[in-house]
Amino acid sequence: MVDFVEGEPFATVSNHVRALVRWHFLIELDDDERRLARLIAHMGEANRVGDKDEAIVQMTQEELSRLGFGARHRARRGLKSLQDQGLIELQYGQIFIPSVARLREYGFDGSILPLP
Repeated sequence: MVDFVEGEPFATVSNHVRALVRWHFLIELDDDERRLARLIAHMGEANRVGDKDEAIVQMTQEELSRLGFGARHRARRGLKSLQDQGLIELQYGQIFIPSVARLREYGFDGSILPLP
């Protein structure tokens, strides 16, 4: 049985619903490049290089395209754009992220933070 103390269960459900709606709009209404930036930044969080903000993600363009970006050329186009902006460096079978924070910021806000 749920104890309704000061409306807390309703507040918690409300917060979860708001978060889900926000994520839905980020995913559905956003362009592929920013979705790709968020995905790579998320994977980079778990693959940081030591204590630095750098990360290496072991993933090919083919694997990225299977994660919801359709054909491989769509993933390649987004990766090229992110690389041209200095947010990632494409290497054979992997993606080097010089700054996970910059990539994440671009993915969520569309802005690019200056390098430290």
